Amino acid sequence: MSHAEIRKLCHDEAMKWVEIQRDQFRRLGISGDWDRPYLTLDPRYEASIIDVLAGLLEGGYIFRQLKPIHWCMNDRTALAEAELEYRDESTPSIYVNFPMVSGVPQAWGGGPWHALIWTTTPWTLPATSRSPRIRSSSTPASATMTRRPARRCTRSSRPSLSRR
Repeated sequence: MSHAEIRKLCHDEAMKWVEIQRDQFRRLGISGDWDRPYLTLDPRYEASIIDVLAGLLEGGYIFRQLKPIHWCMNDRTALAEAELEYRDESTPSIYVNFPMVSGVPQAWGGGPWHALIWTTTPWTLPATSRSPRIRSSSTPASATMTRRPARRCTRSSRPSLSRR
């Protein structure tokens, strides 16, 4: 089966469900512009997304950087997003005030401008400091350490069931 044939089958399946949902909404008495539904697979919608993306790219707001990989310290293996579960835990957190040295819109006027962040993972700050939008040294303008409730990732060997 060609890529075009696969895309056509996917499009037909999606449109089948659009019709089913439209009929169900009408039977429930929900009013809407049923002849011109909002569909993300509409080429006009896709074009508007590309236009916004192009503007962000031209403005320098999209750049290649480090990406997180979820890691299980216990099993020493990478985790898929679906394997992540969270439990409440109190961990150190930090507020950091980074000076911005580029990428500030002219409409904002003269600086100095800063990016204020809050994180429960202060050990990631050296990677954050490599951003081209903030000063290249890892020394922030100011930092305040606090203890805040945070959510810590754990890996479960079985699906969690919530009983209340």
